[in-house]
Amino acid sequence: MLHLILVRHGETEWNAQRRNQGQSDVPLSEFGRRQAQRVAERLAGQKIDAVYASDLKRAWETAQFIAEKSSLRCQERLAGHVRAALA
Repeated sequence: MLHLILVRHGETEWNAQRRNQGQSDVPLSEFGRRQAQRVAERLAGQKIDAVYASDLKRAWETAQFIAEKSSLRCQERLAGHVRAALA
């Protein structure tokens, strides 16, 4: 059975300022990096076969922490490709 874990990216400076990011490529803030590290540590005991992320810096960096903790490589997927892969 498929067990899907969805993780939202860590905080960016724009999140803290309550600015709309949309597809703007805003990186994680220091706080966001700590959040990503914590979620990676929390998921370390889970069996993870693959890690996917969009090509946006904030999503990619968050996924990298998770992938590295699981000894995996993060695979890039654009939003449309993720929907197709799950169909």
